[in-house]
Amino acid sequence: MKNVEIARAVVVTPAGRVGIYATRSGVSRIMLGERTKSDIGKSNLLSRAKRELERYFGGEKVQFRVPLDMREATPFRLKVWTELMDVEYGTTVSYKNLAGLCGEPSSWRAVAGAVAANPLPIIVPCHRVISSDGSLGGFAGGLRWKRFLLKLEGAL
Repeated sequence: MKNVEIARAVVVTPAGRVGIYATRSGVSRIMLGERTKSDIGKSNLLSRAKRELERYFGGEKVQFRVPLDMREATPFRLKVWTELMDVEYGTTVSYKNLAGLCGEPSSWRAVAGAVAANPLPIIVPCHRVISSDGSLGGFAGGLRWKRFLLKLEGAL
């Protein structure tokens, strides 16, 4: 059964709006460049996520502690996303090195696919993954967002 999102909060940042969506179990999705302007529904969990993201966008190194709803993730994606959450603020990792951290050193393409499918950017910091040659690579939220996030963290 598909997780049903019950609430949405919007955080306004210098780069644009960020939508935070939640189920009863946790934050399920973050949308960079959110078009809507208003929150929908009430959720203590969502209020907490919004505060954590506002601190992050204020330049604070935040250890995100809000519960996440990743029930729909495959075991492989969950492994990749869990490793990603250990990549330190202000640092980057290559797709190849991330594959090694996941115990799958030759599966960097599959790791790149899992990174691209991440529904929780920033909290699961896929913006910290770059190409082996040091170039930014791709980013589902667009390279403008990736540059903004890496500069915010001092990694660029």
